[in-house]
Amino acid sequence: MLPEKWRDKTEFGLAAILFIAVAAIYFQVRNFGFLHLDDLPYTTENPMVAEGFSLEGIKAAFSQITENYYIPIMWLSLMADSSIYKLDAGGFHFTNLIFHAANTALLFLLLFRLTGSRWKSFFAVALWALHPLRVEAVAWVTSRKDLLSTFFLLLCLFAYNAYAKCKSPRHYMAALALFALGILSKPILVTLPL
Repeated sequence: MLPEKWRDKTEFGLAAILFIAVAAIYFQVRNFGFLHLDDLPYTTENPMVAEGFSLEGIKAAFSQITENYYIPIMWLSLMADSSIYKLDAGGFHFTNLIFHAANTALLFLLLFRLTGSRWKSFFAVALWALHPLRVEAVAWVTSRKDLLSTFFLLLCLFAYNAYAKCKSPRHYMAALALFALGILSKPILVTLPL
C-alpha cells in the first residue's frame, strides 16, 4: 500500500500517462485536413467561424440553430480555433486532440475517485480512450460538440460528487453551471439527471 502523500501523485501520474498516450497516438491528426462530410460548412464556409471571434459571431452563436442543434459553446470553440489557427485544419484537429486527452485524464480521475480502484479504472479508461471508435471524435472537427459535452459532463460529475460529500451549495451551483455548459455544447446532455 502506498503512503497517503504518494497516492495523489500516483493518481495524477496515471492520469498524465493516459493524457500523453492519447496525445502520442492521435498526434498525427495535426496533419489532417477538413472532412468534406460537414467540416467545411461548420468551418471555412461558415462566416461566423471563419472570421474568428467577433461581436456579430458571438451573437450568431447564441441565436442560431443548425441542423436542429443549439450549440453555442461549440461555435465559440470553433471561433476560438479560427482566431488562433486561422483556417488551418490541423489546428482544429489539435484542439480536438487536447479535449480528448483531457477527457481521458478526467474520466480516469473520476472513475478512480468513485470506485477507489486505481488499476481497473486505468485500464478501462485506456481501452475507452485508445479504442478505434474514438478516432471519430478526434479526426472529425464537427465532432467537437461530443468532446465539449463530455468535458463538461465529467466536470459536472466531479462537482456533483463534491456536493454529495459535503452538501455545499457552491458545489451544487458549479454542477448546474457545468451541466448548462454541457447542454450548450450538445443537447444530448439533457439526459444527465436521469
